[in-house]
Order: sequence, then structure tokens, then C-alpha cells
Amino acid sequence: MQMKISDSSEKLALQSKIQEANTRFLNYKTTVQLFFAELEKVYTCPIKYDKIVDPVITPSGVTYERVMIERSIKVNRVDPVSKDRLTIAKIKPNLAIKCLIHVVNEYRKKLETA
Repeated sequence: MQMKISDSSEKLALQSKIQEANTRFLNYKTTVQLFFAELEKVYTCPIKYDKIVDPVITPSGVTYERVMIERSIKVNRVDPVSKDRLTIAKIKPNLAIKCLIHVVNEYRKKLETA
């Protein structure tokens, strides 16, 4: 259904509302992108300072990229934070962070196409 605009003042008012809605959307999109950037800090490996793909957690409660902490354990045999003796058998998958990574990646894809 097409709407007929009878005069230029109605047209200007409508254009203004469209511009305002577009500005609000762009502000929202920017806010969401900043939020995702903050979330990424939660799953940044403290050894390699990059996004974690395969998160594991040590007994001290710190999450690492699996490959990086396994290398560290093979060389140093201690937890990088607590300095307690650590073996590969003591690290466990961090399923909560793995889920967070998946959700953020899915929503980031949706945001990029919006």
C-alpha cells in the first residue's frame, strides 16, 4: 500500500523521521559492536593474546587456548598463574566460554549483514 504525500512539509517530516530512525539504528549497531569487542576480551588467551578457539580452564580458574597451555605445561610443568604443578590431565574444556564464543560469532555474522 503506497501512501500519498500531499505536501512538501509532510515529505520533509517523513524524511526527517527516516533519517532519525537510521541514525538510531547506526548508533545501536555501534553499541553492539563495542559490546562484542568487550566480550572478546573475556576469551582472549593470556599466553598468545589472541582470540581463543578451543578454550580450556586450569584448576586456578584461568581460561587458555588449549594448544598454548599444553605447550606451556610441557615446557614449564606449572600453572602460569598459581605456579602450582600442572599436568595436561588437569585442564578441562571450558564449555561456558566455548558457548559464548559460538553465540558472539553467530550474532556478529548477523550484525555484519544488517
